[in-house]
Amino acid sequence: MKSLVVTTARLDLIAATSASSRADVDDPESFSRVLGISIPVDWPPAEFIDAREIFARSLERNPTLTGWLHWYWILREDRVLIGSGGFGGTPDQNGKVEIGFSIVDSYHGKGLATEAVKALLEWIEDQQGVRRVVAATITTNNASRRVLRKCGFRLLGPADDPGTIEYEYLVGTGDRYGTV
Repeated sequence: MKSLVVTTARLDLIAATSASSRADVDDPESFSRVLGISIPVDWPPAEFIDAREIFARSLERNPTLTGWLHWYWILREDRVLIGSGGFGGTPDQNGKVEIGFSIVDSYHGKGLATEAVKALLEWIEDQQGVRRVVAATITTNNASRRVLRKCGFRLLGPADDPGTIEYEYLVGTGDRYGTV
């Protein structure tokens, strides 16, 4: 399968494949070589550790999920892996997908997560059947909440898990919630 890549001003977002996901989990040296990247010592971000194996198995079972799960965020200038983010799968019957993202500690506070999430939202705008994107975060994760607001999400309220809140982004309506 040909690589699916989205570019931004500073980043290359590369959609994970079954091969890249498996290498990320099992063989970091091969993973680094295949993507032509360096891997920082603080990879993976804590929020992504458990999800990597789940995504790898999902992509192995169904390679057509490439793009619908996680994307690797590569800082183009240095070809360094700085984060990951993506969706929980294809849209449900109501056109909803969930987005999640994380960035390694050494690259926090540089606007890179906002840049990557905006790019993922632009990608999702071109996908069939998606009406809304939801995101849940813990109430104390101010950096994540700030990224969501900057990307046009609006706060819905408490999420299912205690201590978390949910945000929403409407797709294809031209009606964004702004950067409050």
